[in-house]
Amino acid sequence: MESFVNALEYLRSKTQVDLDNLDIEVAKRGAMGFPFVDATSNQILVLLQVQNPANADLVQRTLSITNELHPHYPSLRFEELAVEVAAIHLAIRVLPYISGKVHVMANPCYSFNTSRIIEAGKRYHSLFRYFDAKCDLKRVVMKVPATWEGLQACRTLTTEGIQTLGTTVFSIEQCILAGEAGCLSVSPFIHDLKKLVCPNHKDDDPVIELCVQAQMYYKSHNIPTRIKACSSGSLDEILQLAGVDAHTLELVEIDALARERRDRNILHSINLFEAPNIISSYGTAHYPSYANNEAGFRVDLAASRGGMSQLKLYRAIDIFCDYQKKAEAFFCSINESS
Repeated sequence: MESFVNALEYLRSKTQVDLDNLDIEVAKRGAMGFPFVDATSNQILVLLQVQNPANADLVQRTLSITNELHPHYPSLRFEELAVEVAAIHLAIRVLPYISGKVHVMANPCYSFNTSRIIEAGKRYHSLFRYFDAKCDLKRVVMKVPATWEGLQACRTLTTEGIQTLGTTVFSIEQCILAGEAGCLSVSPFIHDLKKLVCPNHKDDDPVIELCVQAQMYYKSHNIPTRIKACSSGSLDEILQLAGVDAHTLELVEIDALARERRDRNILHSINLFEAPNIISSYGTAHYPSYANNEAGFRVDLAASRGGMSQLKLYRAIDIFCDYQKKAEAFFCSINESS
């Protein structure tokens, strides 16, 4: 057996590789001859796409559709609906070029409002069907910040056949409650989201082992929720997590892995899913249920990792809210000038 292997092929042999992007040209291209499985988005990525001059027609169509639909959603501001319409438009374009699901994010400003998130989930489904009456809604997932309120919304949406992903996850407490709420997946952020938007920000407390811990918890409790890692800081971290259910990667990371060749033995030695001490540590751990224990969840989350888990959660929500407002301002300005 050859000692050196292609890093992307090695990763794909153990983990579902997803694209952190709704760029149609990137989705069409795939990587090394294979389509991406899932494609995901958030308010940062939606803003990036609508500001791209190549998507000027999409922006104009978004404005036209939003003007047409806005009377049906009087509780929403025009620009807020426009952001949702744009995200769905981008997702619909990408669906034919991936083999799995598209993920769109609920307005992060709803992170602490259960009823608004439930409304958003239902609205997303109706909007997908508006764009494409034959859209397979089993290929659509709504991302919801993993707050207590957000995960209660996920519980309700799951019972109504709407798939959800718990995002901005930094603690085992969030993973446990997301599993109990019926989330299809959860996305542990290996690094603080601030590190991605402020490259000079130093994150001294990555939660890379959380992916192993949570995945073992789900399997030991026969919970079908999957781990979808994201926000890695290096190729080494990505390869350390070969074996996680899925990993959402940026294009630059995917291309770098495709160019990289690594020694198979070294890859085995750094793989956290093959580390006996880590497996043993988490294999014997016991965790409480949070399904009907709001106070317990809030207290344990506040104490998790010396308070860092909650700090990173709130900071991530703040960042996503900021980009939500930037995207709304973009559509507001375009609409006023047209």
